[in-house]
Amino acid sequence: MLISLSLMSFSQMLPQTKSATVKVVCVDTENKPIEGEQVVFIREGSKLEYKGVTDEKGFFAIDIPGPGKYLILAKSISQHVDGGTLILPVLKSGQSYGIYEVEVQIEPAMEFILNNVYYETASHVLKPESFKQLDELYNLLLNKKSIKIEIAGHTDDVGEAADNLQLSEKRAESVKNYLVSKGIAGERLLAKGYGESMPIADNSSEAGRKINRRTEVRIVE
Repeated sequence: MLISLSLMSFSQMLPQTKSATVKVVCVDTENKPIEGEQVVFIREGSKLEYKGVTDEKGFFAIDIPGPGKYLILAKSISQHVDGGTLILPVLKSGQSYGIYEVEVQIEPAMEFILNNVYYETASHVLKPESFKQLDELYNLLLNKKSIKIEIAGHTDDVGEAADNLQLSEKRAESVKNYLVSKGIAGERLLAKGYGESMPIADNSSEAGRKINRRTEVRIVE
């Protein structure tokens, strides 16, 4: 994911207010609006967060209190990208923060690994610690209503290739079933197993085998 930002502020002689209206628009590298992107403003020196999700026009508006310095963060399931800062200065008498405009340009990731999805050993049963990231995937699908994904299961090369293929298929189906149980339409989800056929690390070490035992997501439409 790539991100660039442009900020514009408009000072207005309005009744004094302690909050700024921030208008956010997200576009891709061809300046087309992106639906379902989450942008977060994090106040420096605190844990306070103000966030929104873009609509079908790539837009949302939010009120953010000042004065303060805010880190702008574009969040996705695969990574979080720093996107500069927004500074709301101390107001003088009679001043208002008015309206700030933030434009975020993003190249969304089209595939990513679910690094925190785990299964019982030699099983397709999901471990409870997987649910947090699966809920993030659910929210992604909820926000981006038009996309379809492939859930791809992969294994290491320990054991028979046919058994590994079957295990990878069942694991991908487990992820799909979890998302369907949360309300995502099944026709948006393709579950597919690849077994040991697509390693991304050396299977000769336990560290490499651990990397190869993975669940990937690809946006296919």
